[in-house]
Amino acid sequence: MPTSRYAYTDVTDRADLSSPYPEVVAAFEALGWRAAGRYTMEYPPQDTERIVSGYREPARSEFRAHLPDVATVLLAPDGTAAAFVSWFWDQPSVRLASMSADGTLVETARLWTRKPPWPRALRSGWAGMDLREEMERSSVPSRGRSVRAVALGDPGEITRPVVAGALVDAHLEHVAELSASPVVLEDVQDAISLRRKAFEHDLRVRKRVIRVLFALVLVVAAVLGLLSGLIPQTRRATDVWLVVELVVLVSAVVWAQGWLLRHVSYWRWIRPAYR
Repeated sequence: MPTSRYAYTDVTDRADLSSPYPEVVAAFEALGWRAAGRYTMEYPPQDTERIVSGYREPARSEFRAHLPDVATVLLAPDGTAAAFVSWFWDQPSVRLASMSADGTLVETARLWTRKPPWPRALRSGWAGMDLREEMERSSVPSRGRSVRAVALGDPGEITRPVVAGALVDAHLEHVAELSASPVVLEDVQDAISLRRKAFEHDLRVRKRVIRVLFALVLVVAAVLGLLSGLIPQTRRATDVWLVVELVVLVSAVVWAQGWLLRHVSYWRWIRPAYR
């Protein structure tokens, strides 16, 4: 989807929109973090409906009920990190992020404990998804962005200040390992800008995966074409082999597209740099 078709919107003052998981927000506030505001990432209505309609019930209704998806932003006492708390398929999505002076993005997130449902087109291929690999799909530590998922137990655990503190400690260790010097985030607009840039990188990662997958299909087609040269060159044999090639290629792609897409998505070496 083109990056111009979504928008990050500051909804701090929207009283009609509720914030998910206020108890998680309270856990961070107990640690001295301050709530800076809220935002949503919104698509045009027609795009939103298309995305939601790709899910089967009851996931479709659950997804629609949580739109627009509101995220609460909290800032660390010294302003060098932001926490984003939002809904993610009946569990809290909690992500801490810091931006270093050289533009490196460091993110530490609560590891999902439940697999999310997937659109019908990807459901079979993503059945064997790896939760950690999925969450760290955009991680390119040597090229400007490091994403790390940390196991913190059941969803309810993150509502306890001591567990929220464990995630903060893990993030500080993550930042220290990369020798990053975080810049100070002043307000919710700084945090929104950080998330927008991260999402743009997520989109670039997905586009690269699709291109690599397409290239693999072309390679397979080329190999089949090469093999066809081994068939005796009679008109009848050539025509039959061409049909066989097409049937095999199309069948393989349809059958394995989800599986291939999932595995190619986890190839770190193909991911584009963040900066």
